[in-house]
Amino acid sequence: MNNNTFYNPIIIRKGNMQDLPEMLLLFQDTITTTCKEDYNTNQLEAWKSGAENKERWLKVMKEQYILIAESENKIVGFCTLAQGNYIDLLFVHKDYQHQGIASKLYELIEKEALDQNQKILTADVSKTFF
Repeated sequence: MNNNTFYNPIIIRKGNMQDLPEMLLLFQDTITTTCKEDYNTNQLEAWKSGAENKERWLKVMKEQYILIAESENKIVGFCTLAQGNYIDLLFVHKDYQHQGIASKLYELIEKEALDQNQKILTADVSKTFF
């Protein structure tokens, strides 16, 4: 039996404005699929509707430190740091859960916060936890 496993490396890079459309899709899809056990339909729809707030997302892209996780030129996760000490967004694609992507993004965001002389990170988090 041939058991060739191909591993596609995850690349972490800084985000840019061109990433926004794919980030929005990942944001909505992750909420719909990954959080469905912890929230009712109305809560999920309200949360997903945040993607429609273009002004808020443009502000994220302009003012926050953004890291993108990519595999084969596809965004599989992202994390943003606001004001040097607040993790605003951290999402990983439903098909890439449990691969250490969120941990790596967090580690690099934490490093950025430390580089900005921040000692404490905060976040408002979902009750979905793996």
